[in-house]
Amino acid sequence: MRVYLAPTHRTPRGQLYAVRLGTARSPVIVERSLDPEHAACRYLVELGLKGQLEVWSEGRTTPRMIIRRIETAAGRTAREDSRDGPSLAKYRPMEKPVSDASLGAPTDAPECDNDNGTEESYVA
Repeated sequence: MRVYLAPTHRTPRGQLYAVRLGTARSPVIVERSLDPEHAACRYLVELGLKGQLEVWSEGRTTPRMIIRRIETAAGRTAREDSRDGPSLAKYRPMEKPVSDASLGAPTDAPECDNDNGTEESYVA
């Protein structure tokens, strides 16, 4: 199984990527992510897929990365801070805020998936 990464735009937090399943021209499965490899794995696990994943970029003759078990990678996220630098951490989904409709409280959650600020969006 292959996914293709393509840079979309930069934010103050870093480069965002789109992920396509199969070929560089396939439909987008992850619209924007600072951690596209792990976001793609979470999406694929939601579809019930397991096994090995090759991560490609258009124009390359070799994969950027080979993930041996997408089900394991789905439980991880890339993390970076000024003290420890880049590392892998356990993925923790963002908790959605509880809204109080009687008070007109907002129901939209911020566009990040966990407390380390990894921004991503899935597209089915």
